[in-house]
Amino acid sequence: MTPFVDMNPDYISLSVSQVDNGYKLSDDGYIIDEITNLDVRIDFLRREFFDTTLKIFGVNYDRKTEELYVKFKEVREYPNYYSV
Repeated sequence: MTPFVDMNPDYISLSVSQVDNGYKLSDDGYIIDEITNLDVRIDFLRREFFDTTLKIFGVNYDRKTEELYVKFKEVREYPNYYSV
């Protein structure tokens, strides 16, 4: 039996930074870290579902840093602009 892991799903920390020719809104790896703490693994069978779900919402995933992020050119365009 897996021990209970205390997760606060109401808390998320996002950062916005200027990159290239626009902006990047990132979770700095927070969400994947929380999921991993619950012993949920993104294995080969779940990878396609994971990638498809992110793409539907216009979210990118950096496999090295495990961060979820979106990029947009102008602040006034977000959330209507997705860079997939």
